[in-house]
Amino acid sequence: MRTARSSGSPAAKRLGYLRAFLDRQVEGVLAIPSTTSPVLRAEYAKMPAPVVFADRSFGDGNLPTVVADAVDGAREVVAHLIGHGHTRIACLSGPDVSTSRDRVAGYERALAEAGLAALPVLRRPFGGRAGYEALETLPAGPNPPTALFVTSDLAALGLLRAATDRGLRVPDDLAVASFDGIEYAACTSPGLTTAEQPIFEMGKPAAGLLGGALGDEPRPAGLRTLPTRLTIRGSCGCADSFVRSSNTLLERTTEAG
Repeated sequence: MRTARSSGSPAAKRLGYLRAFLDRQVEGVLAIPSTTSPVLRAEYAKMPAPVVFADRSFGDGNLPTVVADAVDGAREVVAHLIGHGHTRIACLSGPDVSTSRDRVAGYERALAEAGLAALPVLRRPFGGRAGYEALETLPAGPNPPTALFVTSDLAALGLLRAATDRGLRVPDDLAVASFDGIEYAACTSPGLTTAEQPIFEMGKPAAGLLGGALGDEPRPAGLRTLPTRLTIRGSCGCADSFVRSSNTLLERTTEAG
């Protein structure tokens, strides 16, 4: 059986990969698209081989996709910040892809449910450097935000470093919470409160759907959404414990193995 797997890349390179897959006559593709542009969606739809997507959605039910519930996961994180008494919560988002859009929607939903106004969303590229540089762009003035929701852990890690370099205390001067659940989120000081994506749980059904399509089963369709889990650490104002965070990670890794 010949299958192909690729990670994030610019749209032009992604199109090149797809065409290379077709030339190699692959029998199936498991994709995490770096962009959900209409052009790329059309290319995927034309593929004779079955395709299953994970982590990002093209926004319709025609393509088989497995994602985390980013809207509700982000809503839960922001609601937790509101529970700490924050009423001015800013949002740092990544580029305009489905995961970023859904997490911003969850941020806005949590504020709306609490009767609070959302601040203008700050958009930056993915990565820690973007998070580091973003701290300088937070709204200032007499009533600055007291908390920040970041749509990716890597950007949040960069922002935490920037806060340390500027002499800001997290969470006293600025509470921070994020989304992803990467291992390094437990290693900062304070640890990063985040919505953990069910990475292993997403991979299993995605691979199962592709395997079924390569067998006798009809090609799958539709969107499958899995819940996230709020992991509370010190960056939001809760008690911080590296031991507890490390044990949780060890338990999940053991379960997955």
